[in-house]
Amino acid sequence: MIKRCIFLFLAINISSLYAILGGVGLQGIQDGFKVDEEIFIYEFSGESVSINRDVIDEPLGLGGFMYLTVIPFLDFEAGLNFTTSKYSYVYQNTLTQEQGESPEMRIAKLSWYLSAQRPIFKFPTIRLFVGGGINGASYTKIVSAETFNEGGIDTDKLEDLDYLKDKLSDSSTGGHIEFGGRFKPPIIPFSLNATARYYIIKDVVPGEDGYLSLSMGVAFAI
Repeated sequence: MIKRCIFLFLAINISSLYAILGGVGLQGIQDGFKVDEEIFIYEFSGESVSINRDVIDEPLGLGGFMYLTVIPFLDFEAGLNFTTSKYSYVYQNTLTQEQGESPEMRIAKLSWYLSAQRPIFKFPTIRLFVGGGINGASYTKIVSAETFNEGGIDTDKLEDLDYLKDKLSDSSTGGHIEFGGRFKPPIIPFSLNATARYYIIKDVVPGEDGYLSLSMGVAFAI
């Protein structure tokens, strides 16, 4: 019994030493928003087309992250993520009734974040935290009445994927708040990480000033 207690004590302390610096790892991401189907009339250079765009499902993706737990009472995390979701649309010239269909489109987003995190519960194997920080994103706007009117899309090029990608590309910066946790098993140098992060950033989601993103990943923890 005494030997078991000594072994458990050593394992807990070794685990604490392993987790004192931080880790680096990979994570899966799900952005928590959908974009409803949209039907709109778009006019450009005297030509009018009716556009019907599909529903866009929640974007999914992958990312990399690293975190540090060196400073007492405060952790730091940085990450780079990519998420995407595909969709399509059809259009019809309102004068000639000629109908066309777009190539497969994607809402795509490459984003980064920097977070400061305050632990709210610590146990040798579990760490819960709240935090916040800054973020930025380069992304492809979706096909919508708003983005077409802002970008001045040529109706003769609605099937030109390269043209559309170039016209719909944009970037933005903002802030975020988050809640998450880490599980670091004794002795083994890896951790399980999960975070719910609310990004306060305009224009990434049409008509919204922010969105929720969920991530879960594993890290090599030292």
